[in-house]
Formats: sequence, C-alpha cells, structure tokens
Amino acid sequence: MRTTIERIIYLLVIATLGGMVIQAGNLHSALENAVPVTPKELYAQLKKKGRKPQIIDARALKSVGDDDEAFEESHIPGAIPMPGCAMIKAPVAAQAMIQVGVPTIIVSQQGDEKTLTACQAKFSRARNLAGGMAAWEDADYPEEDGEYLPPKMGGGGGCL
Repeated sequence: MRTTIERIIYLLVIATLGGMVIQAGNLHSALENAVPVTPKELYAQLKKKGRKPQIIDARALKSVGDDDEAFEESHIPGAIPMPGCAMIKAPVAAQAMIQVGVPTIIVSQQGDEKTLTACQAKFSRARNLAGGMAAWEDADYPEEDGEYLPPKMGGGGGCL
C-alpha cells in the first residue's frame, strides 16, 4: 500500500515539474518573439555557418507608388517574399520554401507591428526586424534585387 502511494506521489511530482518546464518554454518563446532582432544581429546570424533563420519579406513584390519599396527593388539575400504574410500572394516557387515552424524574421519596410502581428498568426517563432528593410539598407548590409528565385539545390555559397 505504501509503495503505491509513493509511486502516485512521484508521478504527481514528475507531472507537475513537466508542466512547469513546458510553461517556462512557452513563456520563453513568447518573450523571444516580442523582442525584435536588429539588422546587426541578423547579419551576424546570416554570416554564421549552420542553421540560419528563415527571412520572410512581407512587403509587396513590386512597387505601386513612389514611396513604396518592394521586394523586387531590394531585399535581404535569401529572403522569401510573402506579401502581407498571405501565402496566396507569395510566388509559387516561394510557397514551397515557407516553413511555419522554424525561427523566422519578418521584414517590412519600417519594422511595423501591424505586419508582425499578421505574420505571428502564421508562424510559431516569428520576430520582427527592428526598423525593417529601411534599417537594413541604412546599415549598408548586402542586398539583392529582382524577382524571387528559389535557392539552387546543393552545397552552400551565397554572398553572406
């Protein structure tokens, strides 16, 4: 009888601790998503070998007016276009590349919260690029232009 009670107590303790670990992980993830990544931090991540964050460019593909910057005019190397974070608006080749469960950096023109909020509803781990593409350009980090071309299969390379 005593052994059964001890086992139940141990199981309850383990279940409680497991729940606390899961809750702490969820809180950590929520806090991380709330803190924007700076262009300097993103550039450093992109230069490292190994797994890099997915970069989703939520701006329009092509400029509509004089004030609007668009993906095809200038974008971060390796960025995937997904205008307004709507999968249907992304080029077909880009749709196949988008992964919702990986660390993702959201790029808008100025790093606005409205775009980030729309994207966070679609990605489990999405952070904002502080200052958006304008801050990336101001920091004079590498850029590409032109329409989206999916990466070639094979090993590495690239300008970063």
